[in-house]
Amino acid sequence: FRKNLRYIKNVYDWEVLICTGRGRAFAQMIGEVFFGEGLVDKIICEWGGMVLDGGSMRIVPDVAKNLPEIRKIQESLIEYVVESLWGTFEEGKDICLSFNPHDSMSMSDFRTRIEEYISSQKVDSSKIYITNSNSAVDINPHWIDKLIAMQHEVQEGVIVYFWDANNDRTAMEHFAHINITPSNASGELI
Repeated sequence: FRKNLRYIKNVYDWEVLICTGRGRAFAQMIGEVFFGEGLVDKIICEWGGMVLDGGSMRIVPDVAKNLPEIRKIQESLIEYVVESLWGTFEEGKDICLSFNPHDSMSMSDFRTRIEEYISSQKVDSSKIYITNSNSAVDINPHWIDKLIAMQHEVQEGVIVYFWDANNDRTAMEHFAHINITPSNASGELI
Protein backbone atom coordinates (compact mmCIF):
# COMPACT_ATOMS: atom_id res chain seq x y z
CA PHE A 1 0.00 0.00 0.00
CA ARG A 2 2.66 2.52 1.06
CA LYS A 3 4.91 1.43 -1.78
CA ASN A 4 2.12 1.94 -4.36
CA LEU A 5 1.20 5.36 -2.97
CA ARG A 6 4.83 6.47 -2.92
CA TYR A 7 5.19 5.31 -6.55
CA ILE A 8 2.08 7.24 -7.65
CA LYS A 9 3.24 10.30 -5.71
CA ASN A 10 6.69 10.26 -7.29
CA VAL A 11 5.77 9.32 -10.87
CA TYR A 12 2.82 11.70 -11.22
CA ASP A 13 4.06 14.35 -8.77
CA TRP A 14 0.71 14.14 -6.97
CA GLU A 15 -0.08 15.00 -3.40
CA VAL A 16 -1.41 12.43 -0.96
CA LEU A 17 -4.29 13.79 1.11
CA ILE A 18 -6.29 12.35 3.97
CA CYS A 19 -9.85 13.53 4.57
CA THR A 20 -11.51 12.64 7.87
CA GLY A 21 -14.08 13.99 10.30
CA ARG A 22 -11.77 13.18 13.19
CA GLY A 23 -9.72 15.71 15.12
CA ARG A 24 -6.23 17.03 14.40
CA ALA A 25 -4.25 14.73 16.72
CA PHE A 26 -6.01 11.57 15.51
CA ALA A 27 -5.67 12.61 11.85
CA GLN A 28 -1.96 13.26 12.28
CA MET A 29 -1.56 9.87 13.97
CA ILE A 30 -3.30 8.18 11.00
CA GLY A 31 -0.89 9.91 8.65
CA GLU A 32 2.20 8.86 10.59
CA VAL A 33 1.24 5.32 11.63
CA PHE A 34 -0.89 4.10 8.74
CA PHE A 35 0.86 5.86 5.86
CA GLY A 36 4.36 6.46 7.19
CA GLU A 37 6.49 9.52 7.62
CA GLY A 38 6.58 11.96 4.72
CA LEU A 39 3.91 10.32 2.56
CA VAL A 40 0.91 12.51 3.45
CA ASP A 41 1.03 16.09 2.17
CA LYS A 42 -2.24 17.48 3.54
CA ILE A 43 -4.90 16.41 5.98
CA ILE A 44 -8.42 17.77 5.79
CA CYS A 45 -9.98 17.03 9.17
CA GLU A 46 -12.89 17.93 11.42
CA TRP A 47 -15.48 17.60 8.66
CA GLY A 48 -13.49 19.81 6.30
CA GLY A 49 -13.21 22.67 8.78
CA MET A 50 -9.46 22.39 9.28
CA VAL A 51 -6.55 21.84 6.93
CA LEU A 52 -3.16 20.59 8.09
CA ASP A 53 -0.53 21.42 5.52
CA GLY A 54 2.99 20.46 6.55
CA GLY A 55 3.57 22.16 9.89
CA SER A 56 0.74 24.67 9.56
CA MET A 57 -2.90 24.48 10.59
CA ARG A 58 -5.70 26.69 9.32
CA ILE A 59 -9.43 26.85 9.85
CA VAL A 60 -11.44 27.23 6.65
CA PRO A 61 -12.73 30.87 6.54
CA ASP A 62 -16.46 30.10 6.13
CA VAL A 63 -16.23 27.77 9.11
CA ALA A 64 -14.33 30.31 11.22
CA LYS A 65 -17.06 32.92 10.88
CA ASN A 66 -19.71 30.53 12.26
CA LEU A 67 -17.56 29.00 15.01
CA PRO A 68 -18.45 31.68 17.64
CA GLU A 69 -22.07 30.43 17.78
CA ILE A 70 -20.87 27.02 18.96
CA ARG A 71 -18.41 28.56 21.40
CA LYS A 72 -21.30 30.50 23.04
CA ILE A 73 -22.97 27.27 24.14
CA GLN A 74 -20.02 24.85 24.25
CA GLU A 75 -19.52 24.73 28.02
CA SER A 76 -23.21 24.53 28.90
CA LEU A 77 -23.89 21.96 26.14
CA ILE A 78 -21.10 19.68 27.35
CA GLU A 79 -22.43 19.98 30.90
CA TYR A 80 -26.00 19.23 29.75
CA VAL A 81 -25.02 16.15 27.73
CA VAL A 82 -22.75 14.70 30.42
CA GLU A 83 -24.88 15.46 33.49
CA SER A 84 -28.45 15.29 32.17
CA LEU A 85 -28.19 12.77 29.33
CA TRP A 86 -25.30 10.73 30.77
CA GLY A 87 -23.55 10.98 27.44
CA THR A 88 -19.84 11.40 26.90
CA PHE A 89 -17.92 14.22 25.22
CA GLU A 90 -15.24 13.18 22.71
CA GLU A 91 -12.07 15.11 23.46
CA GLY A 92 -9.52 15.99 20.79
CA LYS A 93 -11.32 18.23 18.31
CA ASP A 94 -10.62 21.93 17.87
CA ILE A 95 -13.77 22.90 15.98
CA CYS A 96 -16.49 20.25 16.25
CA LEU A 97 -18.22 18.96 19.35
CA SER A 98 -18.90 15.20 19.33
CA PHE A 99 -21.04 13.38 21.88
CA ASN A 100 -21.74 9.69 22.44
CA PRO A 101 -25.03 8.56 23.98
CA HIS A 102 -25.31 6.45 27.11
CA ASP A 103 -26.20 2.81 26.38
CA SER A 104 -29.71 3.41 27.75
CA MET A 105 -30.59 6.05 25.10
CA SER A 106 -31.22 5.58 21.40
CA MET A 107 -29.25 7.71 18.97
CA SER A 108 -32.47 9.26 17.68
CA ASP A 109 -33.60 10.33 21.16
CA PHE A 110 -30.10 11.53 22.06
CA ARG A 111 -29.89 13.74 18.95
CA THR A 112 -33.40 15.10 19.48
CA ARG A 113 -32.63 16.08 23.09
CA ILE A 114 -29.42 17.82 22.00
CA GLU A 115 -31.27 19.69 19.23
CA GLU A 116 -33.95 20.77 21.72
CA TYR A 117 -31.29 22.04 24.12
CA ILE A 118 -29.53 24.04 21.39
CA SER A 119 -32.89 25.49 20.27
CA SER A 120 -33.52 26.70 23.82
CA GLN A 121 -30.27 28.69 23.86
CA LYS A 122 -29.77 32.21 22.54
CA VAL A 123 -27.75 31.31 19.46
CA ASP A 124 -28.24 31.66 15.74
CA SER A 125 -29.07 28.04 14.92
CA SER A 126 -28.60 28.74 11.20
CA LYS A 127 -24.86 28.88 11.96
CA ILE A 128 -24.86 25.41 13.54
CA TYR A 129 -24.96 22.09 11.67
CA ILE A 130 -25.90 18.88 13.50
CA THR A 131 -25.38 15.38 12.18
CA ASN A 132 -24.77 11.91 13.55
CA SER A 133 -23.24 8.52 12.82
CA ASN A 134 -24.27 5.34 14.64
CA SER A 135 -22.06 6.26 17.59
CA ALA A 136 -21.93 10.06 17.88
CA VAL A 137 -23.81 13.31 17.44
CA ASP A 138 -21.61 16.01 15.93
CA ILE A 139 -22.19 19.73 16.41
CA ASN A 140 -20.39 21.74 13.73
CA PRO A 141 -20.26 25.31 12.46
CA HIS A 142 -22.52 25.69 9.44
CA TRP A 143 -20.66 25.58 6.11
CA ILE A 144 -18.37 22.86 7.32
CA ASP A 145 -18.19 20.52 4.36
CA LYS A 146 -15.60 18.01 3.24
CA LEU A 147 -16.55 18.41 -0.42
CA ILE A 148 -16.01 22.19 -0.36
CA ALA A 149 -12.73 21.81 1.53
CA MET A 150 -11.48 19.27 -1.00
CA GLN A 151 -12.52 21.46 -3.94
CA HIS A 152 -10.34 24.21 -2.49
CA GLU A 153 -7.40 22.02 -1.50
CA VAL A 154 -7.11 19.34 -4.17
CA GLN A 155 -5.43 20.04 -7.46
CA GLU A 156 -4.09 16.63 -8.42
CA GLY A 157 -3.47 13.94 -5.92
CA VAL A 158 -4.40 10.69 -4.29
CA ILE A 159 -7.19 11.12 -1.77
CA VAL A 160 -7.76 8.63 1.02
CA TYR A 161 -11.25 9.28 2.36
CA PHE A 162 -12.52 8.11 5.74
CA TRP A 163 -16.33 8.15 5.73
CA ASP A 164 -18.90 6.96 8.21
CA ALA A 165 -22.23 8.53 7.23
CA ASN A 166 -24.29 9.33 4.14
CA ASN A 167 -23.37 13.03 4.39
CA ASP A 168 -19.88 11.94 3.26
CA ARG A 169 -21.12 10.26 0.10
CA THR A 170 -20.96 13.25 -2.30
CA ALA A 171 -17.40 14.20 -1.40
CA MET A 172 -16.31 10.57 -1.47
CA GLU A 173 -17.87 9.92 -4.88
CA HIS A 174 -16.38 13.09 -6.43
CA PHE A 175 -12.87 12.95 -5.03
CA ALA A 176 -11.78 9.79 -3.27
CA HIS A 177 -9.40 7.26 -4.75
CA ILE A 178 -9.25 5.06 -1.66
CA ASN A 179 -12.24 4.76 0.71
CA ILE A 180 -12.03 3.55 4.27
CA THR A 181 -15.21 2.94 6.28
CA PRO A 182 -14.65 2.63 10.05
CA SER A 183 -16.55 0.16 12.21
CA ASN A 184 -18.77 2.90 13.71
CA ALA A 185 -20.17 3.86 10.29
CA SER A 186 -23.91 4.18 9.75
CA GLY A 187 -25.49 0.78 9.13
CA GLU A 188 -26.32 1.39 5.44
CA LEU A 189 -22.64 1.92 4.62
CA ILE A 190 -21.21 -1.25 6.11
